[in-house]
Amino acid sequence: MRRLLPAAGLLPALLVTGCASRGGPPSGQDTASVEAACVEAVGQAAAGDHQVAAEGLAKLEEAGATCPTDEMALLEDSRRRLEEADALARQGLAARDAGDLEAASRSFSSALEIYPRYHWVRRLDEEVRLARSDWVADLLDRARRAQASGRLELASQAALQALAARPAGAVLDEAVAFGSQLGHKLFSAGEFLAAEALWRAALALDPSDARLARHLHALETTLRTLEAIVAEDGGPPRF
Repeated sequence: MRRLLPAAGLLPALLVTGCASRGGPPSGQDTASVEAACVEAVGQAAAGDHQVAAEGLAKLEEAGATCPTDEMALLEDSRRRLEEADALARQGLAARDAGDLEAASRSFSSALEIYPRYHWVRRLDEEVRLARSDWVADLLDRARRAQASGRLELASQAALQALAARPAGAVLDEAVAFGSQLGHKLFSAGEFLAAEALWRAALALDPSDARLARHLHALETTLRTLEAIVAEDGGPPRF
C-alpha cells in the first residue's frame, strides 16, 4: 500500500482576522496601495483561488483598510468557501487517520467541490484514491464474475460501487472501461435505467470520454421514443 501523507503540516492555517474599518484607509496608508491590494485580492477570488483571496482580505483587515462593498462581498465569500473546504478537509484527515478511507475520500471530494484549487486537499485525495485501488480492483473482479454468470443486477451494483470509489491511476481506466462495457450489456437486456446509471458514473470519472457521452445521448433518444410510444398507448412505462 502506498504511504499516505502525514496529517500535520499540510493544510495551510487560516488567518484569524478582526473587523475591518469601513472608513477608508487608515492614517498614513496610501489610498492607491489599498486599491491595488483590493484589486489583487479580488482578482484571486474571481479566479477561484480562495486561499490567497482570504489572506489578502485578512491583511486588509489587519491594516484597518477596506474595499468597495461588492468587492468585500466577493472576498468574504472566498473566505467562507475556504473555511468550509478546510473543515471538510480536516474531517477527511481524521477519517483517513482512523482507517476509514471511504469516508476520507468523500470528505476530500466535498472539499474540492467547494474549492477545486485547494491543492493540498487534491494531493491528499489522490493519495487516498490510490490507497483504495486494491479494494476497487476486487469490486471489479466481483462484477466481472457476476456478469459472466448472468447476474447483471449484482454486476451493476458492484461496478457502481467501484466507480463511486473514484479510483486513481490504471484502476480508474479499468473501472471506466468496464462500466462502459457493462452498460452495453444492460442496454441490450432492456435495463435502460441501470445502463444510464453506469454510463453517467463512468463519465463523471472521465468527462473526456466521447464514447460515453454518445452512449448517453443515444440512450436518452431511446427513452424519449419509448416514452412517446407508451404515452400514445396510454399505458404505464415499462422500463
